[in-house]
Amino acid sequence: FPVTIAQDYRVNRDSLRFGIGTIIYPEKLIDSVTITNIGTKALLIDSVYSLKHYGYRLKVKDNNISLSFFIYDPRDLINVTINTKDSSKFIFSKPDLCPDCSGSSLKPFKDTIFIHSNSITKPKLKLFTKGYGTTSYRDWETNILTNEKTNTP
Repeated sequence: FPVTIAQDYRVNRDSLRFGIGTIIYPEKLIDSVTITNIGTKALLIDSVYSLKHYGYRLKVKDNNISLSFFIYDPRDLINVTINTKDSSKFIFSKPDLCPDCSGSSLKPFKDTIFIHSNSITKPKLKLFTKGYGTTSYRDWETNILTNEKTNTP
């Protein structure tokens, strides 16, 4: 099938933040960005990945669909289409900081998430990311995560 080039898109923000304060609830380790296709062709998102190879749960929602992914590797394709004059909300949650699995199970971090598309003007969207994530999968099974530090990243 032919590859189309979308003209442009708009994003409501350029960064994500996960958690705040000294007591971190897992439901607070979530943030989102909305991408609106303002071009004349369909916007195709083919991959979403972390610069530091951290993992994130990703849910993509629009008026018709809700898709769930685990993002980590740029070779993992997600294949999301945003039609002309439509938008999708990209909801990121539960930052998994392994491969940096050392230290406390909850720790501050900084990262960059890349979203690749067929846009002619911005084919690689960068989302600067900071907050708290976990180094232990079992932390997501508990109701509350605590952190000894009082400052946020």
